[in-house]
Amino acid sequence: MRIAQPSAQKQIVTGARAKLKEPLIKPDLPLIPFALSERTCLGLGENQDERIGRYVSRVIVEGAGSHSDTRVTKMLFGDGVKYSELDASSKRYVAAAQVHLQKWKISHTLRAVFSADCKGKVIVMNAAQNPVCDQCLNLLKLDVFKKALSVQPPPLKNLKFTPHRHRSAATNLGINLAKIKGVSNLLEKVSWSKFHDPILQD
Repeated sequence: MRIAQPSAQKQIVTGARAKLKEPLIKPDLPLIPFALSERTCLGLGENQDERIGRYVSRVIVEGAGSHSDTRVTKMLFGDGVKYSELDASSKRYVAAAQVHLQKWKISHTLRAVFSADCKGKVIVMNAAQNPVCDQCLNLLKLDVFKKALSVQPPPLKNLKFTPHRHRSAATNLGINLAKIKGVSNLLEKVSWSKFHDPILQD
């Protein structure tokens, strides 16, 4: 009696199926250890963009990325109302609204920028050295933030156009120094930059 033998093709298929049944990871292979932990968000620094250090050093405000006086006045009081026409009390409301509308906060101590939506905590793997939350990282995608990082310090002679409510002691010092003949050019050469630099959206 003749016994049928499996074809070479069937033998190959059978062998492939047998191999697929073998475990893909052998028990004796070491597993890569990893651990998730909660860390404090350190915000955006020079590790994320080298311009951030320069930006933080030249601004005195504690937050930025808000809207202009004109736009906030329109939001609060409607069309046809000008900021210059508001009384002191109404202007205070505008200033407060601008603070609440800020997109980021600035820490001069840490030389870092934090999103206004930062939760303060971030889940990292294997204890990352520079933990930054997604909210802060999203600032790097904002056009207004990119613009803020790219702004160059204005010349001393232009500081006099800074609105009085935005002036600081450094701003007033710069304005007075700009009046002294020869001092302005000297300071421009050493990169005068300690002044208030509000970044407002339209």
